[in-house]
Amino acid sequence: MIVEDGELLRELLVRAMRQKFPDAETVSAYEDEQSALKAIADEDPDLVLTDLQLSKNGTEGISVLCAAKKRSADTSVILMSGSEVRPEWIDQLKNEPGLDGFLEKPFGIKVLTDMIDNLTSRTSSESVAT
Repeated sequence: MIVEDGELLRELLVRAMRQKFPDAETVSAYEDEQSALKAIADEDPDLVLTDLQLSKNGTEGISVLCAAKKRSADTSVILMSGSEVRPEWIDQLKNEPGLDGFLEKPFGIKVLTDMIDNLTSRTSSESVAT
């Protein structure tokens, strides 16, 4: 699941995820917090990639993170944010409970897919260990 208010980036991320993970059942995309929260309630996403700020002054990405983790603690959540976030907030965000990854925009698709690969292998290792 991708939650990004910028149409161009949202489409790029969807395309990249479909290419990287062709066996994934769906790659859904939403442009705002309300649509994403409704989808999380209806679906059980394995991964949520969400922008921190889905409006000019908001931190709606944190709401999306909390909803996804409440639905399933096994859902991996990666938060992304651009230069509008003050540097002191970035360290705070990286320590947000339930957050599995943080990407500062702009980032390369390879950085994202490597992060997802690491999360996937970590999750698989944890499953084998239990």
